[in-house]
Amino acid sequence: MAMLTFVVRAGPTKRQHARLADYLDHTRHLYNAALEERIDCYRKTGRSISNAEQARGLTELRRDAPEYAAYPRRLQRWAINLVDAAYRGMFTRHRKGERGRQIGFPSFRSYRFWNSIGWDDPVEFTMRKRGLRAGKSLGGTLRLRPDRELPPWEKCRAVRLCRDGDRWFAHLSYEVPDVVAKPAPLRPVGIDLGLIHLAVRSDGVAMDVPRQNEADTRAKRVAGRALARCRKRSKRRRRVRDRLRRIEARIARRRNARLHVISARLTHHFDAVAAEDLNLRGLNRAGGGGAQGRGIRRSWRDRAPGLLINQLAWKCERDGRQFARVDPRKTSIECSGCGVEVRKRLRDRMHRCTECDAVLGRDHNAARNIAARAGWGPGCANPGVRGSASSAPGAGLHLKHGSDAAGPRTRRVDTRGPPSLSLSR
Repeated sequence: MAMLTFVVRAGPTKRQHARLADYLDHTRHLYNAALEERIDCYRKTGRSISNAEQARGLTELRRDAPEYAAYPRRLQRWAINLVDAAYRGMFTRHRKGERGRQIGFPSFRSYRFWNSIGWDDPVEFTMRKRGLRAGKSLGGTLRLRPDRELPPWEKCRAVRLCRDGDRWFAHLSYEVPDVVAKPAPLRPVGIDLGLIHLAVRSDGVAMDVPRQNEADTRAKRVAGRALARCRKRSKRRRRVRDRLRRIEARIARRRNARLHVISARLTHHFDAVAAEDLNLRGLNRAGGGGAQGRGIRRSWRDRAPGLLINQLAWKCERDGRQFARVDPRKTSIECSGCGVEVRKRLRDRMHRCTECDAVLGRDHNAARNIAARAGWGPGCANPGVRGSASSAPGAGLHLKHGSDAAGPRTRRVDTRGPPSLSLSR
């Protein structure tokens, strides 16, 4: 069984707004206190406190301090479990050999970076026709505005409420059965991420997201300049920062909606999707310091190709499709018809091969190479690929159990060297 999280817009009343804001402040202080207790214990005794010991300490604290007993116990346990999960994640990354800042030692949270609350078990919640009912926890029914039909409430395993500016969203995690991918995809596709378009499919269709319109760009620029002029820790700075956050959230919502449409169409019309395993962090720093470099980096940030790849990964796994990441080197240079390398500059947007007379778009040629490197070219086989992603049903596909999966593990296909498959135009 896997976990699938549905994000639903919530409509709390004015009284519920105040209560949820109080819950945010309380859980943040509890998280920081639990983290400080672990750090002090290790400095003094050389050992850390376990999650069970902190849970017993919470029970004693609720018995001795009435102000702590006024809050839901499961809400407080969720904050303590976050500290334990942060420590376990740090030790896991250390065992994998990561060093430096990548280890991610748990840090104290300020009010600006604490925007979610949750319950370790949604046993006290019930789903009504109008929304969530939790008795004393929410002070009545929390209205929800679902845009689709939700699974049966009996399969819900976690509830989390997140604040985005002045909006609230409910993250409901349901337990869903695993879906086995088909062993041989009949309708595979490869996508190439580019600068002119967000992605180009191996059949030549271009997909793109709407760029920032002039009104949003100007409002974002004006709000950013106003924020730079504000005095630190002033009320005006907080108001301007909230206005800038609302503008950026509006831009992100439009972009995410379009990305969801693109990823849903790809997983609906194709049995397997192959994409490049790009170093997106490096691409966001590439291009040089001139105007052209700034434009390239802005183009990558506006289109959010990493978000599209993550959506494709978990949607393919959810719907029983196959997903593979291939080596992106020389996908734009190699000819998809004969495998000969045709050197190009970044400004050259057409691929013209002198060996097989293939003439097609640069990104279209790269997308066909990506599909072939994943082993999903004509005949769904590529002798030059080590460990084809179509060799076993559902190979490498697994949804992480939990409501906050950072990204599902997907198959990475190592394809060093030109493909040994000849593709016809």
